[in-house]
Amino acid sequence: MPRDSFVHLHLHTEYSLLDGSIRMKELMKKAAEFEMPAVAITDHGNLFGVIEFYQEAQRAGVKPIIGCEVYVAPGSHKDRPPSRRESAYHFTLLAENEIGYRNLVKLVTAAHLDGFHYAPRIDKALLAERSAGLIGLSGCLAGEINSAIQANNIEKAKQSAAEYRDILGAENFFVELHDHGMEEQKMCNTALVQIARDLGVGMVAANDVHFLRRSDHQAHDVMLCIGTGKMVQDETRLHYLPELYFKSPAEMRQVFRDFPEAIKNTLTIGDRCRLDLEFGRSKYPQYRLEYELGVLEKTGFVSYLLIVWDFIHFAKEKGIPVGPGRGSAAGSIVAYVLGITDIDPLQYGLIFERFLNPDRVSPPDIDVDFCEARRGEVLEYVRQKYGERRVAQIITFGKLKAKSVVRDVGRVLGWSYRDADRISHRQDDSQRAEHYARCRCGKKRRAETGSRQRAGYTAALRPCESP
Repeated sequence: MPRDSFVHLHLHTEYSLLDGSIRMKELMKKAAEFEMPAVAITDHGNLFGVIEFYQEAQRAGVKPIIGCEVYVAPGSHKDRPPSRRESAYHFTLLAENEIGYRNLVKLVTAAHLDGFHYAPRIDKALLAERSAGLIGLSGCLAGEINSAIQANNIEKAKQSAAEYRDILGAENFFVELHDHGMEEQKMCNTALVQIARDLGVGMVAANDVHFLRRSDHQAHDVMLCIGTGKMVQDETRLHYLPELYFKSPAEMRQVFRDFPEAIKNTLTIGDRCRLDLEFGRSKYPQYRLEYELGVLEKTGFVSYLLIVWDFIHFAKEKGIPVGPGRGSAAGSIVAYVLGITDIDPLQYGLIFERFLNPDRVSPPDIDVDFCEARRGEVLEYVRQKYGERRVAQIITFGKLKAKSVVRDVGRVLGWSYRDADRISHRQDDSQRAEHYARCRCGKKRRAETGSRQRAGYTAALRPCESP
């Protein structure tokens, strides 16, 4: 990697919902402009944006580094402290290879299923079980080590750092230096440098990136208000400094000119991280059969069809009304024989190739209608049959479209509902990338239209071969 470059290893995209505002295409365009060899994604407690990030990076010729800023419980991730402040510390994890990526997925999944309390949390015991292939950075001011330093407890900070070193290995744990001009960061950096030397671990420079350009700070600030339910003029609310933008290598080298090793290590980590994700091959649970059928066998969808048969059979056994079948699946004689559909495709001259053919790589589409009142029983059956950890509900994301952005911005700026609603009706939702609302101060402010919330698709589950 170029010696005069830099790799951002701590970065929040729009999938750090209503906290980060960076969109993938714009990020990769900027990284390529700066001739950065790699860039990382480390959203808060989730991996929602990983695939989009990976694919956009590949298209831009930038190496993608998959990571997550996880929440680590002080004790067990199953404990339930009385406040958010006491519930978790921040810690940055990066996948060095496929083993690390799989372990990261396992950790984030456990955090959501078992450790959710204010936020999805892991603990050090879980991290120790799944540490292979992972690189850890000590995190921001909300990290365990920095929290101890700010409390003037250097011994505790050193002890915590030693624990992470022992869990991950000395070559895989780095203390993370930030400098946005805050006195707390300067105090922490002084102590972190000494701790790193005492423990024999490395240092990395990071910028905790939350928005792409310095000029995006005001729009990001308004977005924070939307996310926290606060008004812009509220002086007691959460504020981010303008420095948390995607700085160029030259800017980062200038900020950390006294710590050249911390800059160099970002390139070293970027070079170490090598992950190739496979696309185009379905990974359903392995379903053993005594027979396999032609195209279904060639395309690898035998298990898929039998899983669909299984939950339809369950519904009929339990007296749950099931539709006769619709869409291209009605063209399959196998689906008819199995009872997935009640329509004889031979009688009506329906074509199987509309449902599946040897050249198809995506799963065939089988639309099934269940009684709405008892649909939940079928979903619960699938979870219990194939394993709670092997079935995931499809997620959907609500977007900050132009009209809703104007209403939200108007609310946090203290406009009347009538004024905000009137202006929102002048917006065109097709202008997805950005739009401008003229605020009372007479200036134009850029409003990002990123992801604002997540939701579960009511009747869509995705089984997989392993947790």
